[in-house]
Amino acid sequence: MIGCYSAFKAIRRSDVVVLLLDALSGIVDQDRILAQRIVDEGRSCVIALNKWDAIPEKDDKSYIGAVDNIRNTLPGLRFADVSSFHSTILRSSYKS
Repeated sequence: MIGCYSAFKAIRRSDVVVLLLDALSGIVDQDRILAQRIVDEGRSCVIALNKWDAIPEKDDKSYIGAVDNIRNTLPGLRFADVSSFHSTILRSSYKS
């Protein structure tokens, strides 16, 4: 829990938080706790998906599935899908 306490302090001091998720292990309880704290503190959030290169046989469907899983598991976070490969915004949960 000491790691979470340090993360909570960092979230309070930040304007924008990077939430690093592990593509291989999926979203774990600590990710949910940190995501909720980010929402509660009213911080902007960048979600980075680490180890995506280690996912076997990935394609557009697996990417969309991973993003949908993040949306469903962390519903309080609003975000736009950005591809560094395509340099585009793919989908957004922000309402215009």
